[in-house]
Amino acid sequence: MNKQSEEEENHVISIGSLAIILKDKYQAIYTINDILIGLLFLLGTIFNMLLSWKITGAVLYIAGSVLLLIRPVIRTCHLLQVKRVGKEKRKKHA
Repeated sequence: MNKQSEEEENHVISIGSLAIILKDKYQAIYTINDILIGLLFLLGTIFNMLLSWKITGAVLYIAGSVLLLIRPVIRTCHLLQVKRVGKEKRKKHA
């Protein structure tokens, strides 16, 4: 992969004079999802230890479980890409 196409795939978020460069947006989403899963399960455990917070703890466990189900969806979106292909390219693939 040449440098220009590599730069085109990067996502840049500018904040004032700083720039955050995401080299792989799917890996960033996957990592943020993992952090949220950890936080939800940690908070769910803490809240389940407190009698008055048991329902909130259960809700956090459910939310963490949903995020665990989202992980393979994120990975699948990263692996599969759907693009519109012109007629010339379709003939090459046929």
